[in-house]
Amino acid sequence: MKHTLASWTRVGQSVVLVSCLLVVLLGAAVPAFAALVRQPYLQLPTPTSITIIWRTDDLASPDDSRVQYGVDNSPNPSPLNQTAIGTTSIPESNAAVKDRLVEITGLTPNTKYFYNVGIMTGDV
Repeated sequence: MKHTLASWTRVGQSVVLVSCLLVVLLGAAVPAFAALVRQPYLQLPTPTSITIIWRTDDLASPDDSRVQYGVDNSPNPSPLNQTAIGTTSIPESNAAVKDRLVEITGLTPNTKYFYNVGIMTGDV
């Protein structure tokens, strides 16, 4: 499915961006006490930034959403050595979940990145 306005194409579990490529690491997510209700998805891509959004079902979990990410230097990807911190909100439509949003800035165009989502105070 192509979206020319956002300049990205969904391919299986990865999203190919014109400006940069981010791949979801499905095995690394939020800690076990906060189950994913909505898998991470990418929004608002620019040549140097992207926003990652996901939803958890545990209102008791901390509000400190974070994304760890790193550059793919194939065939040996670098570790997830960078961290971006975001926000958490409870949507009006469902008070039993938390929407988590993290914007990553300073990305290099035409570069492949890997990332995982979680919280700062939990094991990820």
